[in-house]
Amino acid sequence: MGKSIFIYTAGDPGARAHLADSIDQPIPLDLIRENLSATETELISTLGIQQSLYAWGAVPGQRNVPLWESMQEGDVALCVFDSHYRYVSEVTVKIHNPMVARKVWGSLPDGSTWEYMYFLTKPTRVRVPLDQLSHLLNARYMGFTRVSDKRTGRIEDLYGSIDLFLHKEFLSGERSREETHPFDLVTREDVLAAI
Repeated sequence: MGKSIFIYTAGDPGARAHLADSIDQPIPLDLIRENLSATETELISTLGIQQSLYAWGAVPGQRNVPLWESMQEGDVALCVFDSHYRYVSEVTVKIHNPMVARKVWGSLPDGSTWEYMYFLTKPTRVRVPLDQLSHLLNARYMGFTRVSDKRTGRIEDLYGSIDLFLHKEFLSGERSREETHPFDLVTREDVLAAI
């Protein structure tokens, strides 16, 4: 089996704010450097990135931890919110570090944080409706999810590889790349003028 596809969601306002912290903009390396162990610093340095990093994380849980443990370098990470795929990237490194997670995203009211971290290639912003790919991927998602081997196997059979699937369905511009609906360009002034 080739690459796995992981989904992370940002459905609520708090998660949406975290996109600004570590997906829309990179995390400054200086922000987290002092909380990295020597091993983690070495892992991060293998990325060849000196100044900033992109990342997401999962809170501890019976479902999240095994999913995170199964994640490998080169796996695909797709962000979903508002019934659309919004970002495409690949996993570069993963670390388990509550102190770094708190530095980047803070904590939940119960004190937990998104400590099962995975660092990503620079996320590419896309806008692909979930229903357009529900015959291949899931129709909806809740939280941190891994697309089943059966589904990724079918994608590989149809497209030749996960990379070719990503290119055609997310990155080529045929469907995505922040497509705007014609009504998105209509301003309040346009409506008033038309009336």
